[in-house]
Amino acid sequence: MNWVRYNEDTSKQTLTASLGIDYHTSASQANVLQFGSGKDNGTRVYPELSWSVENPHNGSSYQIGAYYSAEYSYHSFGLTGGFSQKNAHDGEYSFKLSGYYDRVKQIYPSELQPSTVVVTSASSSGGSLSIP
Repeated sequence: MNWVRYNEDTSKQTLTASLGIDYHTSASQANVLQFGSGKDNGTRVYPELSWSVENPHNGSSYQIGAYYSAEYSYHSFGLTGGFSQKNAHDGEYSFKLSGYYDRVKQIYPSELQPSTVVVTSASSSGGSLSIP
């Protein structure tokens, strides 16, 4: 969705907001854990917001923006910024910089997860029980 506004100096300001949602399924992902507790589907949500200012008198424009993406085991946050300048030969020079921060929760298959050891005092020898 775009909101556009023209200032007294005729510069054009645009605010853009968007929202995306993805849903996916995976047969192999359901078998990550031996006892069937893996997720066989997921939803990703990713909103984005950006703002740009364009000056038609000198052909320059700049933009800034931010986005976020989230899923079951993944979160990402990013910032963008840019500048562009039109030239006299119907061309344009532009520069854009993006940075992002991702955070992932590692999910291991049950074969690679450490087993839990329970020590009991029920037997005289002090036995232990290994639970996968």
